[in-house]
This record gives sequence, C-alpha cells and structure tokens, in this order.
Amino acid sequence: MITSQEAIAIVRKWLNEAITGNMSDAEFEDYFHAGQIEDASWLIGKMQGYNPGAPEPAVQVAVTRQVAQSLSKIRSKSPLTLTQGIGALPSDLFHGPLSVSASGYVNNCGQAIEIKKQIAIDQMNDDEWARRTMSYNNRPTRKNPIWRYVDGATIEVSPLSISTVEIAYYKNPPRISVSGNINPVWYGGDTLRILGRVLQQA
Repeated sequence: MITSQEAIAIVRKWLNEAITGNMSDAEFEDYFHAGQIEDASWLIGKMQGYNPGAPEPAVQVAVTRQVAQSLSKIRSKSPLTLTQGIGALPSDLFHGPLSVSASGYVNNCGQAIEIKKQIAIDQMNDDEWARRTMSYNNRPTRKNPIWRYVDGATIEVSPLSISTVEIAYYKNPPRISVSGNINPVWYGGDTLRILGRVLQQA
C-alpha cells in the first residue's frame, strides 16, 4: 500500500522531471480524490461487462478477478431499516446496491420456519413490480420477496412484513490527507494508476 505522503512525493517527482512544477498538499488531495472517483467508475464498468456463467478466456477471468479484488477495498455492507417497505440508501453510497437480502424462511418437514440465514431478494423494474404486487398467484412473500428503486436515494421492498434488509454496495472512496496521514485505501498498483490520472488532470 502507498501512503498519501509517498503518493504526493511520486507526483511531485514526476512533475519536477517533466515540467519543473510543483503541487500543494490541498491541490494534490483534490486531484487524487477526483482521480480515484474516475478510476472506481472505470473499474465498476469493467465488472458490469462481466457475464457470470458465460465462457471466458483465461486472461479475461484473471482480469475480472483482479478488478473484483481492487473494488473489494470500497465494497461494504449495511443494514437498512424499512418503513412501510421504504428504506433510505446509505449516505456513503457510490454504486449499488449490488445485492439486497433479508432473513428468510426455510421449509422444515412441511413447515416454514424463520431462520437467520439471509436470502437474496430479486430486483424488479417498475413494470415487473406492478405485475408481481398485483398478482394473485405470484404475489411477493417472505419466502419470495422483491425490491425496486424508488429514486436514487431510496428502495422499496415487498412484502411489508420485512422490516430490515441488508445491502451490499460500493461506498465512496474516502478522501486522503497528506498532513493528516490519511492514506489511500487502494492496493499499490491501483494507487499508481490513480496517480497517472492525477497527472493527466494537473
């Protein structure tokens, strides 16, 4: 891992060698944050191009695993309390939810009993949501719940008997601070790539 002080030293060295320039700590922190946001979006785009289950060349599989490892640094989980099925997404959300789950039911000798195991909740678009919630035979249940986006800040879950869910998501990369010794969260190779973006912006 590269510290924030090591990162700015690298950039200053590159700048001095290229144009005999310099950069203040505050400027570097702003540039780095913009660079890591751009880089995280690029990584997420590469993950969205991945098609699980489809034949993939060995090289592509290795790249996908590397991208997933990089993004693991900003992957997070959080419980969401629902009010009448509506829950506010975390304030540090950058991208997601990647998944939504809740405590579910398991069939035990013909009887459904609640257990602590989390079950995945299927995401619906508005048309699918309307069909499912108005369906007589396929209405959402605790055993087969659904969720949808209400807007960019909230989601809705059905049935209303579910009061809490857990979401997985990518959180905003934290800002670094050179003087405060707040270092990049990324692996060294990822940090170097972000520094390349910093130089493109500077």
